[in-house]
Amino acid sequence: GGGVNGYGSVSHEEAIEKARAEYEKFRKQMLEEPSPVERHFIEAVREVKKLEKGKARGTRKGKKNKKDFTAETRRAQRWIILLKAV
Repeated sequence: GGGVNGYGSVSHEEAIEKARAEYEKFRKQMLEEPSPVERHFIEAVREVKKLEKGKARGTRKGKKNKKDFTAETRRAQRWIILLKAV
């Protein structure tokens, strides 16, 4: 049954119901927030889009040496290939 069991604590059923309610709140929050992996992926997508825009216009912002830019371009191309596969 419900109520207090004589020691000032809630009943077993009430405790279970409270735990379920708290878990449900936690689960909903986890579903709404992206995981660290998803956040990293979203950021990578933004970087790829930024690099694609820069490549399309033929502009490079900042002074990077050719080696850095080439490595960055290769990394972006790998992401583009992965994103197109999805």
